Amino acid sequence: MARRYFVRQDPTWPNRCVLRLSNGVEQHYWAPTQGGYVRNVTKQPGTLGPQVCEGLAGSGSTLAWSGNYPLAELIRREARRAGSAIEDMLLFSTDSSS
Repeated sequence: MARRYFVRQDPTWPNRCVLRLSNGVEQHYWAPTQGGYVRNVTKQPGTLGPQVCEGLAGSGSTLAWSGNYPLAELIRREARRAGSAIEDMLLFSTDSSS
């Protein structure tokens, strides 16, 4: 089975990364530098962005990052966990790019 996504770490910020689906949809993620809850990056100024749940879902247990490794590693793991449902889960977001 072909991989349906690619996760790229921001080269400047270990607490930011982007997940790109094979259909071109991108979802940007960030977390506080010292660790904390993972959030989506939005275009809405002055907001932290919605929290992300385990498996990159929109509901459930909130996904937390320790800050001890690149955020992209956590997002890759959660994308694998989501499996084939990942595209359906991310398509609802139309304001996810920065």
